[in-house]
Amino acid sequence: MAKANKTLDTQVNSTKHGITTRRTLVEIELSEGSVPVILSNPDITAANAAKSEMNSMVRRGGLWNDPRFGNSNHPDTVKYKKLEDTVANPPNKDKHYMQKPDGIFRQLTMAEFDYATALELTRTVQ
Repeated sequence: MAKANKTLDTQVNSTKHGITTRRTLVEIELSEGSVPVILSNPDITAANAAKSEMNSMVRRGGLWNDPRFGNSNHPDTVKYKKLEDTVANPPNKDKHYMQKPDGIFRQLTMAEFDYATALELTRTVQ
């Protein structure tokens, strides 16, 4: 909680509202009709890391120990197949945004997102 408060009390320079804290900026945006949303995007970094590891395994394997064609129960072959799956279907990474009424998105930190959802819930309950 202390870390979240420290993040929310950090000053930022907004083009529309000038220098203000993250907390105040979230409150202003919510009052203007913005909504906190989560968008899932493919994690390209994980896919690139898996591709790099696959290439490394092939280079290390040599002619006789190539993980692409070896015993299907061998640990290197199992690992290679998992890496292939990661490259083919990268995992999704959630990012938190504030969606403004005109459709523009602003990326939020986790503390800002939690604060915005808590404020939104208290406003809907009242």
